[in-house]
Amino acid sequence: MGNEKIGKGKKGPMKNTSGITTSKCERCGENLRIRITSWFTNETIGLKCMAEEDALKNTMSLLKMNPDEHKGCGREQYEKIKQIVSQVA
Repeated sequence: MGNEKIGKGKKGPMKNTSGITTSKCERCGENLRIRITSWFTNETIGLKCMAEEDALKNTMSLLKMNPDEHKGCGREQYEKIKQIVSQVA
């Protein structure tokens, strides 16, 4: 089997959602230990960026902004949401 499998003992680069082999977070460049697809974009992200997205989604919920309405919205919209939330929070 290929390196795209996730799990204990699997090493090497992983394929992102576009089928491109990657071993780094597409957002911050962090080495990937597991592959996670961003909630907002189709980027392959690492644990650090996933935690940032989770915090953003929680803050959005507190501000009565439904995160589900923004799932898959793309990088440009994600950046706008981050900016809006940071100004309000």
